[in-house]
Amino acid sequence: ESYRQQYRAGKYIGSVLAWWGLMRGYDAAGITISQLYVQSTAAYLAALAYRQYQRRDKGAQDLLTAGALLVSTVPLALEALNDTTGGYTLGIMALGILLITAGMGMHYRLVRDWGIGTLVLIVLYKTAGFIFQLPGWVWFGIIGIGALVGAIYLLGRHNDERPSDSTQSKR
Repeated sequence: ESYRQQYRAGKYIGSVLAWWGLMRGYDAAGITISQLYVQSTAAYLAALAYRQYQRRDKGAQDLLTAGALLVSTVPLALEALNDTTGGYTLGIMALGILLITAGMGMHYRLVRDWGIGTLVLIVLYKTAGFIFQLPGWVWFGIIGIGALVGAIYLLGRHNDERPSDSTQSKR
């Protein structure tokens, strides 16, 4: 009835009840895979965020999107940290790639940057033993090249912001 009458509060209550019913359905079916519960909750929050996007409420959209990203990535990343078989690690890496792709496709920087951060953190954690065995000169080289690339990027960006000589008024 809320859908037919366009009652927003009733729609949200209905969606919460549908989510709760899904969780109870998983429980009744004896499903004990925690990631199924977690990813279903993340999908629900993402659907709410999309609804806020349709309503053009950027603040609520960003808040719900951040909630969906937290719920989808943090538990999976925690599982991947202690993963010895590689399944959870592949899962979090696939999720990171999916987030980057979706963020680029939707032109949504929060999602894209979250995916990049997820990939960087999991790769750094999984390769930490190798990274800390590198000699000191490699670290100095990496830091130097990074500083050089950063300076070139900032210099190029600074030059793009300056007005060219042809646009300045002639005196």
